[in-house]
Amino acid sequence: MWIHWLEICQRHVKAATNAREKSLASRRSGDRKALSDSMHDEFQSSVQALSAAAFAMEAFRNALDDLGIVDADTKARWRSQRASAATKVIDTALAAGDVSRADLAPESVATIFKYRNSAVHPKVEFREPQLHPVLKMAVDQSLIIYGLENGRNALSVAASVVAFTVLDAHAVDDESARSFAAWRTMLRDFATEHDLTPNPESRLHALFATDGDHASPSPKTAAD
Repeated sequence: MWIHWLEICQRHVKAATNAREKSLASRRSGDRKALSDSMHDEFQSSVQALSAAAFAMEAFRNALDDLGIVDADTKARWRSQRASAATKVIDTALAAGDVSRADLAPESVATIFKYRNSAVHPKVEFREPQLHPVLKMAVDQSLIIYGLENGRNALSVAASVVAFTVLDAHAVDDESARSFAAWRTMLRDFATEHDLTPNPESRLHALFATDGDHASPSPKTAAD
């Protein structure tokens, strides 16, 4: 399911981008009604993009869990500490292989889940309007939190969490080896379709090597 949530996230980021362009045009023309409508559209699309990014990471964590990546001790710690969804995503990704904590951007992951949770359980409180960084007008803070920039960043973070994990994952058996190979193909197709291919200097570009060039880590044996 995680790839579907990434697709949904990308689709809403595109919709938010289109809404922002309309807002800029309406701001220049002075059409207040059109501006209000397009800002509302951007808000709704960005809320859904942020939520979809969180769902993508949770679905990916569950997919890794189904492969037996997370041990019983880690799950017991989660229960005793009432671990957050973000913590579970990071811990599971780290358990999958050699991915570094820095590549997983844990603070950004936590922020995405924070905003997702706030969208589901909003606090009823007054907040001072803030200056919109692009439209240069005072707006409700929610229009900035759930705006194009955060939606776009959420897509990037969620896709990177999946990609870095799959890139550095160690298969524990034949099933996980097949899954990681299939997931690399899914990521390549997703990035190619949406023009998200990493630049050649990025480590993630290794995902775009051919299957023959990109040697998947061999399944671990008892001797390992």
